[in-house]
Amino acid sequence: MGETVTILIIEDDPEVALLLMDILDERGFSASRALDPERIPADIRPSLILTDLYGAPWYDVEQAAMQVASLRARFPGVAIVVVTAYGEAGRDRVAIGADAIVPKPFDIESLIELVSAHVLPAHRARLGAHTGA
Repeated sequence: MGETVTILIIEDDPEVALLLMDILDERGFSASRALDPERIPADIRPSLILTDLYGAPWYDVEQAAMQVASLRARFPGVAIVVVTAYGEAGRDRVAIGADAIVPKPFDIESLIELVSAHVLPAHRARLGAHTGA
């Protein structure tokens, strides 16, 4: 691919974050972690974002949509996959604006298939934008 495929994981639960990073590393992806959307390193250029929903258990679809919109503004063209245990707010990917929703607990193989399906086209598009292709 030429350039490293970086997956940004936004997850405050250290066990889930470590699991995701280990899984992605084993499959040849580079993974970076932020505890929350406000703590994303300024120099990161992800090919895909895996994000938890932030807020209390009463998190609603409007709040989730604002979180995804904020990430879209900062990282245009990058696929956003929401990984969440929050009931209804986490199930409506269209209302939230996410490219996909992964419910917790998640199946590892299904998650890798989803990441691969979203990251490769996004990564190619980003490379094309950098090279003028």
